[in-house]
Amino acid sequence: ETTADLAFALLMAAARRVVEADKFTRAGMWRTWSPMLLCGRDIHHATLGIIGLGRAVELRAAEMEAEGVRLRHLRETLKQGIRDRIPDVHFNGHQTDCLPGTLNVSFDGAEGESILLYLDLEGIAVSTGSACASGSLDPSHVLMAIGTPVERAHGSIRMSLGRDNTMEDIEYVLDKLPPIIAKIRDMSTVYKRRK
Repeated sequence: ETTADLAFALLMAAARRVVEADKFTRAGMWRTWSPMLLCGRDIHHATLGIIGLGRAVELRAAEMEAEGVRLRHLRETLKQGIRDRIPDVHFNGHQTDCLPGTLNVSFDGAEGESILLYLDLEGIAVSTGSACASGSLDPSHVLMAIGTPVERAHGSIRMSLGRDNTMEDIEYVLDKLPPIIAKIRDMSTVYKRRK
């Protein structure tokens, strides 16, 4: 089983009651089951939301595998492009058993916050940590837990890809990122000492 299989299984387990409610409602069993589902003679709007969510999960499950393959290809293209164009990079996390649309990379001699700000000026959104730690300047607790040196953790960014990203987006990032890293490293006294 891959990480994607596990994530999908967890999503399905969490949505199980939603889907059961959808089947329950479609079968018309709600009529005799609970007056809480009714608002007059109509199905309560919350029940319709459950039905809609169940259908959305069903549709998403059907396209999930193909989308995972597409995102994995974009991520690997981005990863190889960074590796080819920028020296002294480190890809964090497991290299094969990972989410298809997420890449966490560290750049020696470049602070993650500086990278984030320069990329933002180019219209590229990245993160320096998890969503639950937004606003914190501390290095990623996950990177620290897996033994990443503090300096490297501070120089990491997370790039997340989604259904709207294209190969043109990857090419744009690969065009803008190398000069940004070079600019930040040129200002770094720490990186210059390691040259």
